Amino acid sequence: MNPDPQTNPDPSSFAATDPATPYLSDIAAPLDDAPTAWNVAPGSAPPLVAPPPLPPAGGRDWRRLALVAVGVVAVLALIAGIAFAATKRAASTSATPLSVAQSYCAAVKAQNYNKAFTYLAPIVQATITQAAFPAAAQAEDSVRGPLTGCTLGQVTLSNNGKTATLPALLARKQAGTHTFTWQLAQATNGTWQFTQSPDDAIVPFALMTRYCADIQANNLDTAYQLFSTNEQQTVGTVDNFKTDMGQTEQYTGAFTGCHVQTLTLSSDQKLQYIGLAFDFANYKNVPANMAILIATSQVNDVSMKVQGIDVSFPVPVSEIQQILSGFGLTSPSQGA
Repeated sequence: MNPDPQTNPDPSSFAATDPATPYLSDIAAPLDDAPTAWNVAPGSAPPLVAPPPLPPAGGRDWRRLALVAVGVVAVLALIAGIAFAATKRAASTSATPLSVAQSYCAAVKAQNYNKAFTYLAPIVQATITQAAFPAAAQAEDSVRGPLTGCTLGQVTLSNNGKTATLPALLARKQAGTHTFTWQLAQATNGTWQFTQSPDDAIVPFALMTRYCADIQANNLDTAYQLFSTNEQQTVGTVDNFKTDMGQTEQYTGAFTGCHVQTLTLSSDQKLQYIGLAFDFANYKNVPANMAILIATSQVNDVSMKVQGIDVSFPVPVSEIQQILSGFGLTSPSQGA
């Protein structure tokens, strides 16, 4: 009977591929050639052959192991670097318009206004500025109450998925709920940002904050740049503005600050009216008004009430004496 090839395989059929079979090239130090049968005298024992010496400690094998270890570490570092870069890249692109909107709401609700500012696109940040944003947000909190909740609608993508809109219902402690339509766009790094102010009060309050800070710091050139073309024509040149401010403060004393009281929208929805109060060295809580032009985010008018009469602020030099005379005032030390 022929042997079963499956139970008795021919050893020569797998000897060349058996991983347990060592190859000659795998032997670190080959043995010296042994004497062959035809060069040994008949009846004599073959000469003894000394085994090859062992490699000295710390020699070639140790250096080889060290190089292998360095290579492994380098490969692992490279893999870790690639994984970190991929994770960072994924994190920057994993955000969605909805998740960014949720993060903005969470930051405002926690009154973390520096964090909330980071979700605004550069074009919005330029109008509001990082320095003015917290004060503007706090001004809204004082007028409308802190944010208590956000209800976000469904995202609508456009422009090949690069822009998005979504309705947002914001609830505030004192003012109740107000509906907005948020506009976002995807930046070149994949992040989503607000391309318009997420709140109708932030821009006017930010402009008010910047204007008051510039007047208080006597940065009148900067304050003048916040005016619309219409207000610049009313005030005159920046030099006229500086002269009027100097003359006004001779009567009122130095401007020391302002605080917001109300915010209302004009009937034609072109202006935001801010009711506030000015503080001077000689007078406190002087009622004032500021009109913000919504289309251009500029200050369109600034006035204050003196004895119940609206007068421009700063008071034009040509009108100061007439106003003082009408009030029966002859010196800056007398009250308004």
